[in-house]
Amino acid sequence: IGWNNYAEKGTIVFQSKYDATEDNYYAQISAYNSGEDSNYVWLITPSVYLSPGNVLNFRSRSGNTNANVMSLWISTDFSGDIAAANWTELTFTKPTDNGSSFGDWQNSGSIALDSYTGSNVTFAFKYYGGDTISTVWQIDDIIIVNKPISLVSPASFTEELVAGSSITKSFTISNIGGLILSWDRNVKSFE
Repeated sequence: IGWNNYAEKGTIVFQSKYDATEDNYYAQISAYNSGEDSNYVWLITPSVYLSPGNVLNFRSRSGNTNANVMSLWISTDFSGDIAAANWTELTFTKPTDNGSSFGDWQNSGSIALDSYTGSNVTFAFKYYGGDTISTVWQIDDIIIVNKPISLVSPASFTEELVAGSSITKSFTISNIGGLILSWDRNVKSFE
């Protein structure tokens, strides 16, 4: 509900596929042998509000690749008309295969969304294909999660010590984002 599966050019759209081995559903598209010279297809997510630290993750897989058919886009003003919305292309880790079979499922990488914090956005998986393009693209496990964000208090301090003396200072490290924050102590400077 709320997804838009739109053929801008041609008649091919994303399909729901089932893998019995993994007991898993995913989205798939290929225009190979479609009889159509060009297929431009958008799979658009429902609108989602982005909080500080949000990142987009998904996994995808490709097969029989003979052309680059995959792109990912984001819009803050999509309201049902793709042509009327402003779209910005996002970079993600594209799946790879050997050109004659399917590769493994690959993670997209954590796509930072900091510049869209506080906005309602939609994401679009866009496919460019056609009759002679054999590339198959599969997408699954689309999720927005929070990356860790550290807050250190106090942010800095300065102390002067005479020879032979010592001092103990306490500070607090907080994770105000999500996931797990790994923090390593790093002394900035001594004089």
